[in-house]
Amino acid sequence: MSNNNQITGGGIAQLSGLEVFASNTVYGDEVVGFGNPLFSSNIDSATDVGTEEADAPLNAVQTTFTAGFTSNIWYKYHTSGTVYTAIDAPDISGNYARFKGHKDGGTVSFAGIYQKLSGLIIGEEYFITIVVPHGTVAGTIRVKRYQAAGGSVVDSGDSISFTMPYATSILTGSFIASTASDIILIDYTTETASEIAQFIYSISIKSKEEYLVPVYAEDVYGNAHKILRRNTGNPVLNT
Repeated sequence: MSNNNQITGGGIAQLSGLEVFASNTVYGDEVVGFGNPLFSSNIDSATDVGTEEADAPLNAVQTTFTAGFTSNIWYKYHTSGTVYTAIDAPDISGNYARFKGHKDGGTVSFAGIYQKLSGLIIGEEYFITIVVPHGTVAGTIRVKRYQAAGGSVVDSGDSISFTMPYATSILTGSFIASTASDIILIDYTTETASEIAQFIYSISIKSKEEYLVPVYAEDVYGNAHKILRRNTGNPVLNT
């Protein structure tokens, strides 16, 4: 079919593949409880686990798993000495959740919050957004994910780390849900010799889907018309 006959004078495509599409992003419902903003969450009253184990976050999550998780509320943990430097658990300070950090005698501290999610779709990608004050203190914010396996908890192995201070005040990452109730953990550590604090304003986790939709243009009379393109038959070259 010639170029002139692919589209009628009335703007109707007579050949498939002439439509122009744009990507449309749709975010799903929030799956984190008490995450935005954190200052209105249960962090101050959250069950706190002090740990001296080598894998401090896993030990904290396992301790809570054994005792019994309640979904969509925060729990918190902190290192209590021996293997790591002792530090306070996260708390609320002003409009932020406060995560303290300290390195003493060659050992660092860890302090974090964690939550058992619910209603996840296995195999679907979820995007996490963490909002912090811009230009904050040195250290590392980690996002770790765990899942139940029989009578215990295992690390999913897909940790995300953000070196602070970060280039922007918004930290983003993603993960693929392994179960309908994955456990998400956010913690903070630093190499700084004196005690400092990292602040976090909010934590959000949502699914994200992208759809292709036809592109329309509006004429001078306010009528919408689908945008079409002609197929010239030119080969597509790999570059």
